[in-house]
Amino acid sequence: MPMSPKMGSVPVSRATGDGLARRGSVAPAIVGIAVIGLALVAVSGAFRAPPLSVNPPGSEVSVGLTKVATSSHYIVVLNIVPPEEMFLPDEAATRHPTEGELILRGNMAPIGPDSRHAEAHVYDKATGRARSDVTPIITLVDQTSGRTQTLEATLMQDVALGPRDIHFGNNVGIPAGHEFTIAIDLGGETITFSGTLP
Repeated sequence: MPMSPKMGSVPVSRATGDGLARRGSVAPAIVGIAVIGLALVAVSGAFRAPPLSVNPPGSEVSVGLTKVATSSHYIVVLNIVPPEEMFLPDEAATRHPTEGELILRGNMAPIGPDSRHAEAHVYDKATGRARSDVTPIITLVDQTSGRTQTLEATLMQDVALGPRDIHFGNNVGIPAGHEFTIAIDLGGETITFSGTLP
């Protein structure tokens, strides 16, 4: 069974985003300052986030990406990783998963052959604190096929990392090699990401 890149022992190379959102040993104030600093660099155009990659010995396999962008009031870190199993609280209590996502509000989209897990970590631009009290609208446009879909913005957190990994998103089909755009609307402030996944 393949290991999740965020929980396994395989080295994971990440420049931003997931590292900030998922590393719990750093004090929240430092995380906030780091996120704001990276976001300002990203907005200035000097930053180009490399793809997230898992590096088994002797090879490099790219599995997703991490990007940072801002609006007037928010910083959003977008992670796209392999699909994740998501558990309702009752399921998690009986199954005791060690990998995957705990659903706090919403539902899990089914995992298909082209599924990825798209997650948006939303931070308050003024304080750097994670926001779970917003209702994002997440729209994916597959520029290659022309297909548009709205993701259910499920509020969740990693089952092992807990509240320090709170984010919105879901599993969604993004075929390899397709150009895509993800727009995240936060009360009229829209942040747009684009890219191509391997």
